[in-house]
Amino acid sequence: MEAVLYVGTLALGAISSVFSGQNPLNLYFSTPNITAELGPLISGTILLPDDTRWVNATARWQEHAAPSYRAIVEVATEKDIQETIRFANLHSIPFLALGGGHGMTNTLAKLKGGLAISTRRMKTVELRKDGTTAKLGPGWKSGELLHALDAIGKRTVTGYCECTGLAGVMLGGGHGVLQGEYGLIADNLVEARLVIGDGSVLTVSEQTNADLFWALRGGGHNFGIVSEFVHKVYDKKVDDRWTVASFIYSEDKLEDVFSTFNALEDHSHPAELTYQTSIVRLPDFDPNNAIISLSIVYDGPPDQAEPYVKLFREKEHIFSQEQVGKYTQLGVMTSLYDGGPFCRPFGAIHVGPISLYTYNATAMREAYSIFNKVTAEDTFARSFMLIESYSMQAVQAVPEENTAVIDRAYNILVGNFIIHPIAFAEADARGREYSHRIRDALFIGSGMKGDPPVYVNYASGLETENQIYGEGWRVEKLKKLKKKYDPKGLFNFYNPIS
Repeated sequence: MEAVLYVGTLALGAISSVFSGQNPLNLYFSTPNITAELGPLISGTILLPDDTRWVNATARWQEHAAPSYRAIVEVATEKDIQETIRFANLHSIPFLALGGGHGMTNTLAKLKGGLAISTRRMKTVELRKDGTTAKLGPGWKSGELLHALDAIGKRTVTGYCECTGLAGVMLGGGHGVLQGEYGLIADNLVEARLVIGDGSVLTVSEQTNADLFWALRGGGHNFGIVSEFVHKVYDKKVDDRWTVASFIYSEDKLEDVFSTFNALEDHSHPAELTYQTSIVRLPDFDPNNAIISLSIVYDGPPDQAEPYVKLFREKEHIFSQEQVGKYTQLGVMTSLYDGGPFCRPFGAIHVGPISLYTYNATAMREAYSIFNKVTAEDTFARSFMLIESYSMQAVQAVPEENTAVIDRAYNILVGNFIIHPIAFAEADARGREYSHRIRDALFIGSGMKGDPPVYVNYASGLETENQIYGEGWRVEKLKKLKKKYDPKGLFNFYNPIS
């Protein structure tokens, strides 16, 4: 389940380089002028809060700590992005680029009364002559692009959850079920056109602005808005069968299930295999305790998946389902399709993320106990722990120093999503406390030193720069590039680099 587009704010010369609240000058700039002044300059559409499309256009998966807008600019071209940025600069209006609406970091709430720059209309795909790359617009959701490429016989790495905005996920690294075969989404980026803070456009690649290309892959939310990018694509398999096996276990099987995961990670996790585990309350299966829900996803037919499915089928379970379908059906088979149960607004989400090398059964039991206790309350009953175990062969084939991505060593992503209704603001502090207690239990059990490492697209906004951007040299390099390409600190709403 992964994440959010690039953000920014523009300020006039005398205004602080780091936006820390609503600029007083904005109070003298009325909303109707946005339509009158910006409208003639762009080919896109401007939505105001009284528009009937406003609610759907601003809907977010994470409803807590949301940014607030005075208008949404639905850009249609690169020039639209440029003109909107220049307009925002002229009037000192902060802005946020809007894609899948899956950003969950608290830092987004610092945007108040801004412009949303929605790239959703920019959904172009052009297969290049070499047949190995495609030129893409930034507006694709993961599932949309999956289907569009499939129609021309191609595929590429996209976000596991089909409703995530592809470009935003890519800028943070980008995990997906094809990463074991082809690498992260960011590893497949060949070139990008980036609109920066003064409204100009830079071409970014290994050959041009190579230092920025390094930063764009893993820390890209901090530098600009992608208006177009070239991405590697691959031929669709002749045998396009995917196997998905799902099992539900009672809580007493927790240690057994995760010990089996460890054995696979150590010896036989093939590139085609992904595991997703959720710890969640499903009263129809267990009215008293949270259950363990497992999905085994394999890029291949059932006979190839059988050695891995068999290990979990043989364990005592309370539900099972085994499915075979095409790649385009994977979202439905895993319930991660756009509009599905995991893609709807959830309310207030307090996330305690951590990346791991392996599972510690004792720590998993402690984390489960904390989760089970808090979710016994109706207020937090919709919460879930999401545990993703990806193949890492192609990911780890890329040298760690080649990009700003820090989590090549960690094949396990844990998101502790403690959720309550948005109206229950008094539950915020407890939600944060419980999500952090679960994370801390897993971190202590991991034996790692320092602070818990965190995948930037899962960050809560409360982490240190080193937690999400890596060891000292990485952060220092990003800071130098930030000063070079964003000297006024204009793109500072998404887990910013200071």
